[in-house]
Amino acid sequence: MEPVPVSKITPSPQRVTLELPADPALLVMACRMVCLFAEMQGMGERDCQRLELAVDEICTNCITHAYNRDITKKYRVTVERSEDDFLVVRVLDHGEGFDLGDVPTPDIRCPLTDRQIGGLGLMFAVKATDELCYKRTPEGENCITMRKRISPISQVAQA
Repeated sequence: MEPVPVSKITPSPQRVTLELPADPALLVMACRMVCLFAEMQGMGERDCQRLELAVDEICTNCITHAYNRDITKKYRVTVERSEDDFLVVRVLDHGEGFDLGDVPTPDIRCPLTDRQIGGLGLMFAVKATDELCYKRTPEGENCITMRKRISPISQVAQA
């Protein structure tokens, strides 16, 4: 069995970074890393599941839209705890820049057969996190940042 082609895992007590090929089969590694870090920081199971959904959707968009599933391309996922008790997850890629405002908001009341394709995963990610924003970095990377509060209720539920 060949080793998983992970380029870098950079852990520290405050931050973990994982660089992965744009291979959908490896998406679970990014999600699992974020969940493990979130659990270590005291986030409750329900909030971890919501954050995992958001990470899965954003990384899937990166793999599909930024890289067209080209496994020779790589993206990075970083997770850290902020001083104001949020988990901050960043997904960075070198795909073409875009505007979040151009992503259509899906009409979830519309029957599936009539629904326009696109935007549903982003909508899930926005609803699953406390904050989600996009910026193009000076290095030319797309950076989606998601923030999810580590609430005292989550910490008590973890104990």
